[in-house]
Amino acid sequence: MELSEILGDSFEYAKKLLKEVGRWIVLIVLNLIPIVNWIVIGYMAKVIEVSPSSNEPPKLEKYGSLWIQGAKIMVLSLIYMIIPVVLVVLGFASLALTPLPWMGRGAAFLAPTLGLLLLISGIVLAFLIAILYTIALAHMVKNRSFAKGLAVKEILNVIGKIGWGKYIIWLIIMAVIGFVV
Repeated sequence: MELSEILGDSFEYAKKLLKEVGRWIVLIVLNLIPIVNWIVIGYMAKVIEVSPSSNEPPKLEKYGSLWIQGAKIMVLSLIYMIIPVVLVVLGFASLALTPLPWMGRGAAFLAPTLGLLLLISGIVLAFLIAILYTIALAHMVKNRSFAKGLAVKEILNVIGKIGWGKYIIWLIIMAVIGFVV
């Protein structure tokens, strides 16, 4: 399936999803409540799970199982992004600490340099991991197995079947669409 077909099908699917105003109101309200908003994440996973075999959005039901699926996705996200988040936090902390009066000249120079390196490293690592995470999430949901979200070799094989170039272009297009929306 070509990228233009995928985008066209996605647009048609989104139009169907938008037709049910009640579902949107419920999803918006649920999304505003911390931890309860995992139901919305679980619903997103349900959409991934049933498509493309069904071109109708799934019903918003079984809130408990949606919440559990959302919790699994949050744990998977934490596992994948813990190191980049730590690097970014350390980078910001290092930048925020400088220059403090009690620091010597060396530390006043070293801290922001180290902070900037940590920050850039964390952002680059997060971007690289996000490339794998996108397929890891779909792999976990489609196979209904948390472990499949961590099966890096299988995930790399899936990306290989798609084609790295096609996949990267798809990610860029989705990022641009997400940014615009």
